[in-house]
Amino acid sequence: MGIDPNSLPDRVLNKMAKTDRPPGILTAIEASEKELKRFERDEQRLFNNWLLLAEERGELWFDSSATHKRVTCRVGKPDFLIAPMGRPAFWVEFKLPSGRFSQEQCKVINTLMDLGQAVFIVPSADEAIRIVRRQLTAKPT
Repeated sequence: MGIDPNSLPDRVLNKMAKTDRPPGILTAIEASEKELKRFERDEQRLFNNWLLLAEERGELWFDSSATHKRVTCRVGKPDFLIAPMGRPAFWVEFKLPSGRFSQEQCKVINTLMDLGQAVFIVPSADEAIRIVRRQLTAKPT
């Protein structure tokens, strides 16, 4: 018989090491963070596809990290580096309103801004696309 792991309250789960819990059993906070990452990843995917089309038109070049697996580049690096044709490159970091930055992300973003790099924090693909369009039509420096 035993106890149904799905019925364990957060106060119990929080005291257990993640390795001691049955697979897939999360606290409410862990489940919420996992859901936020999924939504953020969906927005990144939409933006990535839009960038591919813009790149095919010769409007820009971009680089992004795969969001479906563990980071293999510098930890904390913003999600996208975008270089519009004839204009300064800039960075885009996706963060939903209820999302949180890691210490590494804060450090890297602050360092980039100290170096004079533009870093845009966006909650959605729509907002990211608006920023890129604005940068594409800005006067070259």
